[in-house]
Amino acid sequence: MGIEKRQFPRIDHVFKVKYETGRDKSVKTSAKDLSYGGVAFETENLLRSGDMVDLKIYFEELPGEIPAGAKIVRSWTEENKNFAAVEFTDLNEEDHTIIEEYLSYFEEGIIRD
Repeated sequence: MGIEKRQFPRIDHVFKVKYETGRDKSVKTSAKDLSYGGVAFETENLLRSGDMVDLKIYFEELPGEIPAGAKIVRSWTEENKNFAAVEFTDLNEEDHTIIEEYLSYFEEGIIRD
């Protein structure tokens, strides 16, 4: 088994997201494994790879929400829970900067899990 190389650094930190696939109602759930390029989160149902979702990301430490469009790149079940990993496809530059700064706060130890 090799070492998985990722394009963006990640943090394994629990926070909230709201997602909507266009077929389902809006669902607020737990997310983790955030990177500059995407996020993984728990889902009610197993979602299909390639589908698009609308996200709203909520960080406990910050006011407001970050809206993002995303494409599902992976979906799986673990311990009877469904998860999806998505790649951001529509995220404005200001929100990219907020996520980048949020990630750097973890790297620098300003925010701790």
